[in-house]
Amino acid sequence: MKQSRKHIEFKEKVNNIIQIYDDNKHNPAAIAKVEAKL
Repeated sequence: MKQSRKHIEFKEKVNNIIQIYDDNKHNPAAIAKVEAKL
């Protein structure tokens, strides 16, 4: 149970990062900030 919950949270985090990339394709500074958080 704990494992799958962690996996779901990880997937959500990845989806959020992908969304931020999509939103900021024209904004390298924002992408650098996202990468710094990883």
